[in-house]
Amino acid sequence: MRDKVKAFNVGGVDYITKPYRFEEVRARVETHLTLKAAREYLKDKNRFLEYTFSRFVSPKVVETMKLRPISEFLKMERCELTVLFADLRGFTTLANELTPEEIQETLNSFLAVMVARVEEAGGMMDKFLGDGFMALFGAPFRQADHARRALSASVSIQQAHRRWMAERSAEGRQCRPLGIGAAVGETVVGAYGTHNRMEYTALGHVVNLASRLCGAAEAGEILTTPFTRDAALRNVPAGAVPRFLSFLSKGKMRFKNIQETVEVISISPEENKP
Repeated sequence: MRDKVKAFNVGGVDYITKPYRFEEVRARVETHLTLKAAREYLKDKNRFLEYTFSRFVSPKVVETMKLRPISEFLKMERCELTVLFADLRGFTTLANELTPEEIQETLNSFLAVMVARVEEAGGMMDKFLGDGFMALFGAPFRQADHARRALSASVSIQQAHRRWMAERSAEGRQCRPLGIGAAVGETVVGAYGTHNRMEYTALGHVVNLASRLCGAAEAGEILTTPFTRDAALRNVPAGAVPRFLSFLSKGKMRFKNIQETVEVISISPEENKP
């Protein structure tokens, strides 16, 4: 018995006792070959499904689903995070002048740059919104420095977008500047939907606020709030130089579906700092 346990512990899956019978050996070998083929098929199928699924949702969501029980993943929960919205200015008008193929190429090229900057900062691309997008920092994986990551990403996004516009302009292709809004706050985050279609996202006041800030941002501008700025600069490690170097007050603004006036500030990246 001890030898059998030892054999199983090192990877054995079956055993045969003497006297050996050819028919039994062949049947067992055929069974294990069938099981091996089934395992390989399932591995290939899982890889294919994971690849396909990850093209429609953030890779971070895929990783979360693999690490957490599905019931826990589907559960909505309250947490503080930072929401970032970005939108191309005037793209709807430009789209009227482009062919469907040109629209697709422009958006795919634009979003490829944007996704890279968001994920580089540890954010999750929540959804594409036509000529813009929504990103989350602090979910599905918790990040104590989500505000700093989001504002740093905002600057990186604008800088990358300016390079992207310069490259396309040099090629004779049309492009549009970008506006960004970011806000920190408590949200309800998780998966919701129907039995055959679910979406992982954040819901709540801060989502609306970040969207309104994005809508109010001028071309090439990043708008946020003093609360978000303070959260981003809180406990900055010694020697760490924020990529967002200066803030300019824009005064108080009123936004649709937000009762109180909002103190708004603009973030100036290093290259724009006097």
